[in-house]
Amino acid sequence: MKRFLALILVLAFASFASAAVRDCGFFTVDIPDSWTVDSDTEEMTAVLINPEKTLSFTVEVAESEGSAVIDIAKAIFEDMKGENFKELPGDGESYEFTAVDEGQPIYVQVFSLSKEYMGFIAISGDRESDLATKIFNSIEF
Repeated sequence: MKRFLALILVLAFASFASAAVRDCGFFTVDIPDSWTVDSDTEEMTAVLINPEKTLSFTVEVAESEGSAVIDIAKAIFEDMKGENFKELPGDGESYEFTAVDEGQPIYVQVFSLSKEYMGFIAISGDRESDLATKIFNSIEF
């Protein structure tokens, strides 16, 4: 039994050890080394994809151009034919909703970064998995 528990601990630590903080130009994220990152720092857009292509993140920063974040979030929500639009509690303006694209569930957050900039993160796949939560929480602008 002790060997079995030791093996589980080694495997658990190995999964965390293979992750690394990546600088994507306009944000950093802690993702496994095996993930693909397609980042355009000029456009402030990036897509992070796992090797199996079953989980991905789209991360964007854009100028709000004088529009309220709620108006932009609602426009994205309508364009994506989303469901369950709601404002998130806490500091700053932030909204979330879900949608479906090509049969895949998508979770979206639109939020204020400053007076001039807003952020957008979309997760395609199992957003409630431990890995998705860990990656989402590691994103820093």
